[in-house]
Amino acid sequence: MSNTQRQRREVVQLAYDHSSWTRLCEVVMFYQAINNLAAAEENKVHIVEAGALPHYVKFLSAECEENLQKEAVNGLWLLASIYKDIIVAVPGCVKG
Repeated sequence: MSNTQRQRREVVQLAYDHSSWTRLCEVVMFYQAINNLAAAEENKVHIVEAGALPHYVKFLSAECEENLQKEAVNGLWLLASIYKDIIVAVPGCVKG
């Protein structure tokens, strides 16, 4: 592989890595905003009805980035005040 080809690959990889990191940051910020909304009791029903619980559980996995895991835990904690039984019933949320 020529030096120019190697440099091109490095640039493409760098752009890809930046794109992935940017996307991750956007997802984390989105869930931070959802969690801010979940602090108000009247918003919790809308968040749960919109189907957020399975996503929160998915983000708990070891493969997910730590900031996303933190937002998932925070969101589940906020929603648990009135949706504990539903959260516990979501597959993968509670390991027994």
